Amino acid sequence: MEVVIDNLAALGFSDASLSLKSFDVRNLKLFEKVVYHLVTLVRPGAIQTWPVLSRKDELPFRKEVVEFIKSLDNPRFPPIEMTTLLPNPGGTKCINFLLRFSQFVLETKIAALDAFWESPFSRDCDVALMQGKLLTLSQFYESQLLSRLG
Repeated sequence: MEVVIDNLAALGFSDASLSLKSFDVRNLKLFEKVVYHLVTLVRPGAIQTWPVLSRKDELPFRKEVVEFIKSLDNPRFPPIEMTTLLPNPGGTKCINFLLRFSQFVLETKIAALDAFWESPFSRDCDVALMQGKLLTLSQFYESQLLSRLG
């Protein structure tokens, strides 16, 4: 579970209730938050039934998640596993799924970065100029934040 937490942190997920024992037992609400976050990192807008506010929202959400996972056509995610895991997310099957899915999302993000750095745009850009602009921009936002804080 430690690796899952590290993967989620690297992917920008943060929730006070996430701990090493979060999925030792069924934890539907946290599972839904984690899965939604991971899905939207791969394909923003893929889940239309968010947030899940009541029990009647759970089924449409689960259906969308299952369809999304099927659309990946990846042997890491067998469809039968999803249909049994989504209504009852807890235990080692849940943790294993979150590990595989978070690793998949990390790999997808890294591949996108690799594609950027191999693109003609990156070869034509002046790295020092880009770094200077990013530094100026970060200093500007830092000064804006500090002025708001007083």
